[in-house]
Amino acid sequence: MADHKDDVDSVCSTFSQVSFLGEEMDAQQAVDTSIKQIQDGLNSLQCGMREMLMLDEQDGSYDVMAPKYDEIETLVKSGIELWKDMLSIARQLKPKKPRAAKKDKPPSVLDSCG
Repeated sequence: MADHKDDVDSVCSTFSQVSFLGEEMDAQQAVDTSIKQIQDGLNSLQCGMREMLMLDEQDGSYDVMAPKYDEIETLVKSGIELWKDMLSIARQLKPKKPRAAKKDKPPSVLDSCG
């Protein structure tokens, strides 16, 4: 018997395709990939910040702290791009705003002549 999650995944994946990482792919795959990259980046950022804290407690010199800062800066900038990717995926899934229906014109005096 097939796993229920697999059934749901296969049904959901047929609904939307998005452009992500330079290729067309299943929207669910794009979301999962993007979230995984964000999570991995956050984990690396947390480790890097803890290393900076440890170095700071050890009276780390500029020469020791500067490269660690550069790593943190790169992770943060990469994270910003990952969040932009997530927004791009969401934007592609958002339906276009429906056009406003033409409002009924009020009856004209001429409409009653007839």
